[in-house]
Amino acid sequence: MPTATADPVVGGKHQRSAEPKAPCTKRHKTFWTPQVNQDGVTAHVARWLIRDGGSYFYFDGYHSVTNMLFGLSYNTITTLAFREFLSGTTGNPDVTVPSHHTYNDILDNSYESFQKVTKSLLLKEFNELHGTPFITLEHDLCTNKAKATIVDASCGFIDHQWRPRKLALLAQVKNDGHDSEGVENLLDVELKQRYGLDVEKMARFTISDTASAARKISKQFDSTLQTDCLMHALNLCIGYGIGLKENVRNMYTPDPNDKEGKVYQEESRGNRRGCFSRRRCCYPETTRSQQFFLRRVGRLNA
Repeated sequence: MPTATADPVVGGKHQRSAEPKAPCTKRHKTFWTPQVNQDGVTAHVARWLIRDGGSYFYFDGYHSVTNMLFGLSYNTITTLAFREFLSGTTGNPDVTVPSHHTYNDILDNSYESFQKVTKSLLLKEFNELHGTPFITLEHDLCTNKAKATIVDASCGFIDHQWRPRKLALLAQVKNDGHDSEGVENLLDVELKQRYGLDVEKMARFTISDTASAARKISKQFDSTLQTDCLMHALNLCIGYGIGLKENVRNMYTPDPNDKEGKVYQEESRGNRRGCFSRRRCCYPETTRSQQFFLRRVGRLNA
């Protein structure tokens, strides 16, 4: 029967015997544990929904700067995959996403902060220009899937440091009619109440699409210059130039032989040289399509 022997001593140091070692057992080691509680998860998820989802960039001459964030919808965090992602990253299988009510409260607080910052910014820029109108107000009417009419408004300007700014200001439901006076009154009241933006004193231009109803709303603001949306105008120019659309205008000619004052209605299709027949192809006019654009922009110089 083998007996235990002491380790030999060589040069004053103990030497281990050559006996086989016992096999090592694997042990699970935790290197890092997320230090976040449920309140922290709610705050981080809400911040991510508000700040992510695309942005508007502008170039200030030196580097690109993020100017406007679009955000993500709440439905993004209601999927099973997202809940499993939170459980894996936090190490807590019972972690939950913020409820719809909680997220709306956080979103309301974020919007209140945006209101204060925007109101201060517009007032500062207005004072820098000694009360000179400097804002371009853009407005539109749209209908969502629920058949609710929404009045949209945003503004753009160049600040005192020559940086272009673009701010989304309003998305208000209005189902009591589309009359221009009512929409103008809603824009005037809401923008003044929320951001201190007095359209008559602070706005220089009002921009809308090329629809007659939208133009009528812009004309309600007498102190501003009504301007067509550049993207809509450019779309019309391209459409006219390549023949996808026709620049049609109704011409009314009185009948000299009719005592009741009846008129004839004719369709006039115009180009740079004047009217041309309906059968004439529009493709040769592609090189002259900029004329339509210049006519729309030329009203600024009138």
